[in-house]
Parts: sequence; structure tokens; C-alpha cells
Amino acid sequence: MLGVRIRRAGRLACAAIAVGLIAASCGSDGGGGGGAADASSPFVLGGQFDLSGIARAASTPASKGLQAAVDGVNRRGGVDGRKIELVIRDDGSNTARITSVYRELVTSSNASAIAGLVSSQQTPVVVPLAERDKMALIDAGTPGSFIQPPNPSVFSSSANQNLQGPAQLAYIMSLAGQGKVPAKPRVAAIYYATPSSTEALEATKAYATEVGIDLVTVESPPVGQGAMGPVMSAIRSANVDAIVSGLIPTDVIAAVKVAATSGLDMSMPWANYSFGGGPEVLKEIAGLGHTGYAVLATVNILGDTPGSKTFLEDLKANGVDPMEQGVEVGYIQGIIAAEVFAKCGFPCEPEKFRSTISTFSSSLDDLAFGPVAYSDQDHSGIGVVKFAKWDAATGNLTYAGDAVKLEVKV
Repeated sequence: MLGVRIRRAGRLACAAIAVGLIAASCGSDGGGGGGAADASSPFVLGGQFDLSGIARAASTPASKGLQAAVDGVNRRGGVDGRKIELVIRDDGSNTARITSVYRELVTSSNASAIAGLVSSQQTPVVVPLAERDKMALIDAGTPGSFIQPPNPSVFSSSANQNLQGPAQLAYIMSLAGQGKVPAKPRVAAIYYATPSSTEALEATKAYATEVGIDLVTVESPPVGQGAMGPVMSAIRSANVDAIVSGLIPTDVIAAVKVAATSGLDMSMPWANYSFGGGPEVLKEIAGLGHTGYAVLATVNILGDTPGSKTFLEDLKANGVDPMEQGVEVGYIQGIIAAEVFAKCGFPCEPEKFRSTISTFSSSLDDLAFGPVAYSDQDHSGIGVVKFAKWDAATGNLTYAGDAVKLEVKV
């Protein structure tokens, strides 16, 4: 297994970028994390999502995944015989609504913890409130500064954004070991000129220097514009062996279309970050003729492990397409919450839930590629990733290269 180790000194932020619109909500009042230990009283989990704002395209599938996970746990008898009540609310990434939705989940719904939080705009608003309330946030849009060093209330459920660029380079180096790229490859890094993306690029540069990669940085047009002609022209001129990027799916697809008509090598290895496309995007890119594109994956969705099989069964039961990008983000949050509830016991007050999750470690029945773990030093959660590709010959998703272990020097 490959390893990525990055010093913690550089605090890097991240952004969960989204486009599109689907609306969904569910839930009801009552129950609560505390209260009388009546046999019918459920555990209560809050789900705070942006279902109507700038992060709706990433948040909506995640909310479906969270609902499917909780419904699946309940169909299998709940947690020690108790159901989990999921209360999902939409805050639209609006600062005032973020605050009011959080307060509703804590005070009216009596949630033991809050999941969701896919938009990076939500976390900075909610964290001070959660710290005050000793509330745990199972968070997918976590800026790096909240998890390393760890904030006591923030527990990431996605791959640490600060380590995704280095992980992409580690994947490229694994291909070098297979003779698919030179031993000291020249790699283009495509990035958005946003503060979070620019800061994350610094970790990628540091790792490239450490392992001897010649890194060429190429600035992308603003998110979602799709004007990738100049970007791909610069990459062609740089004569690189591989590409790493932090692009949203629409921009990747636009770039691949340019590559297909401009003489670029359509088999060139290209690794993108975890929001860079689910199976349906991988399939579309393969259909355009690019055979080298891979995206960082945090969970196994092939159905070949117990946790992965249950994932597919739960999504099917809820009518959710496992090919939809982002459903796994919310699903893993629901499974983490259920396992923490089991360790916490009933009633599971917010402070007790937070204390329990702070030492949590589980493979989630091998849904993840390695243990999902939290400690005093690190609240990143996901510790091992792989890279997913679409095999056009077989028409199936596959995982390429070696698993990459994400570590932080403390």
C-alpha cells in the first residue's frame, strides 16, 4: 500500500463545489438523543444539507444516501432494537438559515449529532455553535483547518481535501512502478484560482518535491465555465506524462472533449479528486475515448464485500441509483452514526455521542478501503483511498493502481 504523509503545519482549506438542483426533505419532531429510555424512543440524527443553494448538486445525492443508510439500519432492526429517526433540513448555504436550521435540529428535534454539511460554507458557521453545545458534526465539506489539528466537534466523513492532491500523485507514482509513466514523471496539476484550491495546491507541490515529480501548474477558468481550450493547450505544450486535478465533472468532461479534438494522448493517466465524478461521469468520459481518467474513491461500491453489498441493497430499496455521484457521501455518514449509537447506548446525549465518536474506529464491514478512525490527533476519518476507473471493454467500474494510505505527520 502506498502512503501519503503531509506535515500538519500548513493549514489548507477546501471547498465542496456543486452545480444543479434536486429538492428533498424528510423527518419529524420528537424522540431525541436524550429523554426517557422508553423502548419505543428512537435515536435521533439530524441531517443538515444545502438542497436549494450553490451546493445542491453535491448535497442532494448525499441526503439520499444518508436516508438510505438510516432506512436500511431500521429495516434490519435498528440499533439494539431502537430505530434511528432522521430529520433532514435544507439551509440553502444561507448564513442565517444555516444557523436557524442547526438550532432547530438541536432544540426542536433533539438530535444527538448532525450529519450532512457537504457545503464548505456550512461548517464555519455551525462549528462555533456545535462547540458551545458539545455537538458532533459528521461533516463531508470540512475545511482542513477544522480537522488538523482537530476541532472537538468536527468529524470528517470524506477524504481529507488537504491530502487528495498528494494521493493523486501517489497513484501516478504507482503507475510509474508498472512502467505506464516514467519513474520521474512530469505531471500537470490543474487547479481553480480560488483561495481553497490554491492553498490545497501547496500540499500537492510539497509532495511532488518530496517524491521527485516535475509538477507543472495550470490554472483553470472559474468553476463550471467549461472553457478548457487554453488549459488543454497549455498541457499539450508542457509535454507532460500525466495529469492531476481538482475539477468538477462538467469541467473535466469539457476538458476531455477538447483533448479528443486537439491531438492529446487519450490514454494519458489523469487523476481527479473525490468530487470529480461518480460512475456515470467515469462512464461518459470513457465513452468519449479517454481511457486514463480515474477519480479518487473513498468507499467500495462494487458489491464484493459485506458492507458494499449492503450499500447496494439499501440504495436499491430506496430507489436510489448507485451510479449517482455523491450518494456514498451521505451513506457512509449514516453507517458511522449507527455504529456510534451502538457504542454510545441509549439515551445518547450530544456530549456522549461526541465523546464516543472521538475514539471511533471501524471498517464499516469493509465498505471503506481501510479503517474509518478518529483520534486526538486527527479527525480526517477516511484513511485509505483507491482510484476508480470505467473499463469500457467490460462496461464496469473498476479500481486501478494501489490503495493509498493517507497520513499526517503530527
